[in-house]
Amino acid sequence: MPHSSDQLLPLETLRAFDAAARTGSFSAAAERLNLTHGAVSRQIAKLEDWLGLKVFERNARGVTLTNEGNRLHLRTTEAFALISVNSDRWVEPRGTAVVRLASIPSVSGLWLMPRMAALENNPTRLRIVLDPANLFERANADEARGIVAEAVERTAGHVALAHAKDRFADGRFATAGRGVVDFDDFVARLRATGFDGPLVTHGLSAEEAPGVARFLKGLM
Repeated sequence: MPHSSDQLLPLETLRAFDAAARTGSFSAAAERLNLTHGAVSRQIAKLEDWLGLKVFERNARGVTLTNEGNRLHLRTTEAFALISVNSDRWVEPRGTAVVRLASIPSVSGLWLMPRMAALENNPTRLRIVLDPANLFERANADEARGIVAEAVERTAGHVALAHAKDRFADGRFATAGRGVVDFDDFVARLRATGFDGPLVTHGLSAEEAPGVARFLKGLM
């Protein structure tokens, strides 16, 4: 595909390429980036179309870099390292730090929940971002529903924002409504606790976004 020097690839395309090169798998790259397999695959196709050459050989076990892909990965690794080393010069210090914890409900019950009162009494207000797809790695629909229900019950009154991310039963991330998370039950339970915050999603491709938007609008 012909392109001019001022037509730069989006950063997310190179991030998808870097993740796939490091993991040797589009599925593993999707897991690392909190995207779907399809979104990563489309980013790689965009990159190969832009370059006019293949950067990966596809096989049953995953993907391997071509010679051209290896050369590109050397360059992108250098570029990302340079950005990382110098990023502290570009970012202003912030007064409020955000710590995100993801744990299975049993760990929350045994360790986190007994400490909730102390956290609440801290001068820094406790706010929870609840992501149902990060509460389990592999589960069927009934197991996922039970895990998410327990998490909502234990965090009642402290959830400031909910993520609309899904998982397939085998552990791969999915767009909301395509996996084993029962979002009707999840949203209903959140509302029963008094939750009135936003339900957000991210990491969608242009093709996935309209369908997910319709699905989430139906929930709200």
